[in-house]
Amino acid sequence: MVAFPSRYEPFGTVTVDAWAASRPLVAADAVGPAAYVKDGVNGLLIPKNDVDALANALTRVITDKALATKLVEGGRASYEAQFNKAAFQRDSAAFYERVRAHAGPFAG
Repeated sequence: MVAFPSRYEPFGTVTVDAWAASRPLVAADAVGPAAYVKDGVNGLLIPKNDVDALANALTRVITDKALATKLVEGGRASYEAQFNKAAFQRDSAAFYERVRAHAGPFAG
């Protein structure tokens, strides 16, 4: 399991690392994790600075094997869809194509 109770995190590769390693994720609802973690689907989101919520979420993942499995599967799916090498190549190519289309021909 990966616990990520960061109070401030603009993105946090910890989220992606947990998903890539097929580990259940418990993360605070800082800006970065909150943008990617779907509570109960690919991780558990807890309120920042809430120690009791963190303890409860960790206990749920430890004691509920079905939940842990669901979070691992959801996290792995999120990783494959958004962050693996193929997704990076796809998104990079699309970005460069948008730049090229917007820029038009360069004057020589």
